[in-house]
Amino acid sequence: MKKKLGLGMAAIALAVTLAACGDNEETEVETDETETEETAEHPETEAPSEFSLDTEDIPEVVATVNGEDIERDDYVRAVESQAMMYTQFGIDFNDEEGQAMLEEVKDGVLQGLIEDRLLIQASEDVEVTDEEIDQELEMAMAQSQIESQEQLEELLAEQGFTVEDLREDFEKQLRVQKFIEEQTEAPEVSEEEIQSAYDQQVEMAEQSGAEEIPSFEEQRDSIEAELIQEARMAQRDQIVSKLQEQSDIETNV
Repeated sequence: MKKKLGLGMAAIALAVTLAACGDNEETEVETDETETEETAEHPETEAPSEFSLDTEDIPEVVATVNGEDIERDDYVRAVESQAMMYTQFGIDFNDEEGQAMLEEVKDGVLQGLIEDRLLIQASEDVEVTDEEIDQELEMAMAQSQIESQEQLEELLAEQGFTVEDLREDFEKQLRVQKFIEEQTEAPEVSEEEIQSAYDQQVEMAEQSGAEEIPSFEEQRDSIEAELIQEARMAQRDQIVSKLQEQSDIETNV
């Protein structure tokens, strides 16, 4: 039986691989240059261990949404992907504060996977063309600076996915996007709201001691896009809330 992927799981795996490759490229020279010096100065210091989620007590099925299972592998992969981003900012999940943060990450991931599954189920009848999927794939490759199909296949294979898995991801994402657009009206943002958001940015910049603050004209379009995105997320949350009320959801973690 073909494995059912969560919304964006192959895309998340690809992003993690690209981030890891980028970190390796940026730090390779620096590591070579400083390794001897650091060892001489701190011979007793050990490199921090990489984060790996303890899966011993995690069941094979972490949740069931309207009869469809969310599997442990998807949950673990998503948690570890989120945790990797935190470790890049120096978060240590082995101490007390880190453990508390890890619990928040795990709760957020589980809720996100449930919401994704609800939206995937609700949007099953929405039509998406191969041309639309091709366009999403081409955009993703361009943004990630992936130059060939072969390179894409290699990067995905490192995380256990295929190009077909990634195309399936994009198909689900497009279906969900269209479904939400069908259920809602296009968000509108007034000039007053844009100006208010800009004023808040200026105030924060001044408080932080910024020397140069972009003008309203320079920031207007990006602020409008941010406000529209916030409105779309609010619409999504409303739809998810309704779907949750109508659904049978069981969680096991």
